[in-house]
Amino acid sequence: MIIISEKGGDPIISHRRGMTGIQKGCARLKVSILGTEYDIDRRRVEDDILLESRAGYCDNTTKSIITCILRPELGSSVDVEPEAKRLLRHEIIHAFMYESGLDENSKWGADEELVDWIAIQFPKILKVFQKAGCL
Repeated sequence: MIIISEKGGDPIISHRRGMTGIQKGCARLKVSILGTEYDIDRRRVEDDILLESRAGYCDNTTKSIITCILRPELGSSVDVEPEAKRLLRHEIIHAFMYESGLDENSKWGADEELVDWIAIQFPKILKVFQKAGCL
């Protein structure tokens, strides 16, 4: 679970297990999600009102995947890159669910638990697929 709060206008990401953090910005990127081009962008909370209540979102109307620029809490040495990557995977999976029709045509296609499970487990699944030579 991720909780967003603001201190001095900057996003502070706090995890249920007490971890805090997040990462520096990155360049805008375009990706193909099942043949549909999506823009991926990282933004500051003060530049996007939707990021005031969530760490990221997938907008299927504008074909945009937006995540919050994460940074460590002042004085913290926590590496926030793994969380930033998980967050981006989560939003990309939402785009795949939408573009495949599962988001609107199933009861589970927009389920946050399922999307998060895939985002968390995908790197492990990928390693097994690679080792098994089944890609």
